[in-house]
Amino acid sequence: MEDLRYFWDTDSNLESPINVLVKLVRPLTVPKLLWYNVKVKPYKTKITNNGYSVFVTSKWGRTMPFISDGPLAEKKFLFYNMHFHWSDTNAKGSEHKINHEIFPFEMHVLWRNEAYKTARKAKREYDGIVIMAYLFEVSPNENQLLEPIVDCLEEVKKGVSSTYMKDSASVSELIRLFEDDYFLYRGCVKDSKMTHQVTWMVSKQIQQIGTKQVAGCQIQTPAEDKRISDSSQFERDH
Repeated sequence: MEDLRYFWDTDSNLESPINVLVKLVRPLTVPKLLWYNVKVKPYKTKITNNGYSVFVTSKWGRTMPFISDGPLAEKKFLFYNMHFHWSDTNAKGSEHKINHEIFPFEMHVLWRNEAYKTARKAKREYDGIVIMAYLFEVSPNENQLLEPIVDCLEEVKKGVSSTYMKDSASVSELIRLFEDDYFLYRGCVKDSKMTHQVTWMVSKQIQQIGTKQVAGCQIQTPAEDKRISDSSQFERDH
């Protein structure tokens, strides 16, 4: 566990997302990552086109989903939001690369450290935010986990707008849960105001997204009449 203590105690100035070169990855033995309350449905789930990306935010009562253990040790990280990165072609769109390979679609799931009462405060701390990254390749078959979100996108296609899921989905109904088999690294995300330290978990398992689902994700910005891509999860989130 000495490597893990060093991981958390060392500040990172590495700009992220990154190109993961698998041959340079160092194995790290840690306990399994644990997920809690991920089957609890929120009472409200909002889908927002903010002009740069699509964000998924949810409201729970007292029982919020969180992750802990694994490399997080005793720290608890509460679900914050989800958002997506893609381009107007199926050839590129992801922010992370694996051995220089770019993927058509990438999903980020943000979690904030429970020790900090708001996401704004968490973003200022070295251990405040964990981002899970999922990479997708296009498939003839639709991804059932994405369907609840894709079904709502038609209502937010024409500019900055929001809608609500008719039947809110739990975290486990929207993303693939993993306990291990991921790339772990610390990096920085910059916006116009400051640099934020982030802990990244990049799932090694490449996900599938259906051709029709990719087409359904082509949302236009109100100002430039072009498909969304290259959003910043820190400067432009809500």
